[in-house]
Amino acid sequence: MERGPTGEELTKDSALNKVAVEKLFELLDEFLQRRAEHGDVAKIFDEYWRWRREQPWS
Repeated sequence: MERGPTGEELTKDSALNKVAVEKLFELLDEFLQRRAEHGDVAKIFDEYWRWRREQPWS
């Protein structure tokens, strides 16, 4: 997963803020669509835990 801009960067740059908000709602829409499908909440959590275990800081 790619690191996004920091809160300080967003505060200084309204264009970055707009991009961040658009991405937030894009990801929220994706989550809500997948959650509505039968059994997908468990898949979402499974994907997250798999991703987290692969991170060097975990």
